[in-house]
Amino acid sequence: MAKNSITDFDNTAANNTDIQSVNIDENCPASGINNAIRELMADLADVNDGTVALTSPVASAMSVTTTLTAGGIDINGNDLILDADGDSKIEASTDDTINIISGGTTGLTVNSDGYILTPTRPAFFAYLPSTQNLTNIGINPVDITQYLTSIDYNIGSCYSAANGFVAPVDGIYHFTCGFYYYNASDGEIRVYKNNSIWQRLSNSNIQTDANPFSANHSFAMNLSDTDAVKISFTSSDDATMYNGNRNTFFSGFLIG
Repeated sequence: MAKNSITDFDNTAANNTDIQSVNIDENCPASGINNAIRELMADLADVNDGTVALTSPVASAMSVTTTLTAGGIDINGNDLILDADGDSKIEASTDDTINIISGGTTGLTVNSDGYILTPTRPAFFAYLPSTQNLTNIGINPVDITQYLTSIDYNIGSCYSAANGFVAPVDGIYHFTCGFYYYNASDGEIRVYKNNSIWQRLSNSNIQTDANPFSANHSFAMNLSDTDAVKISFTSSDDATMYNGNRNTFFSGFLIG
C-alpha cells in the first residue's frame, strides 16, 4: 500500500517501503532517499497545517499525567491550565464537577447533574429589621435603603445601607423591592440611579393599621461599574413601615 500521508504509515518498520510512492525499500536508489525525506517533511507539514488529522490524539491526551505545553495551554492531570501562574484554568474534580477558575476564583461550576452554578455572581437581599416610623415626610422622599440593615445574603459585598447597591461590573441587573406600610393616605416608591429618579410606583388609598398597603416592584437596569441603586418612599403624611423579610425589603442580582 502506498504511503500517501502520515496516517498511512505502518507501526511495523519493514512495511514502510515508500513515502508518497518514492521507493525506500532495501537496495533502493540513493536518489530516492533525498526525495523521500522531502516527501516526509511535506507530510508532516500537512499535519501541522491541519490538512491531515491524526487518528486518535484525544485518547493520548486523556492519559497525560505530566504537564503538556502547547501554545500556552497546559494539560496537567484533570486541569486545563490557561495562564503562566496556573490560577486560571478549567478544573475537573473527582465527583464529575467542572469548575472554571479565573485568577484563583471559581466563577462557574457545572455539577454531575448538569446544574450550572455561579458562586461569585453579585446578589443581595436586605430587609427592615424593626418597624420604622417615618415622620414629617411632606412630599420629600425618605431614603428607605438606609434602614434596610438586616442582610440575608450579600454575595460580592456590593450592598450597604449607606450606599445601596453599587454595581461591581458593567451589566444588566434585576432588582425587586417591597414596602408594607400604613397610616399614610398616599405613597410613592421611587427607584434612584446615582441619586436621580429612575422609576416611580404610586398608591393613593387611605391606609390604616388594620388595612395596610403592600407594594412590590421588580425591574431590570443596565448599570455601569460603580453605578449606585437606592429605593425611597414619599407621602403627604407620616407613615409606618412594617419590618421583616416579607414586608419591607430590597434585593437584586447580576443577570449578565
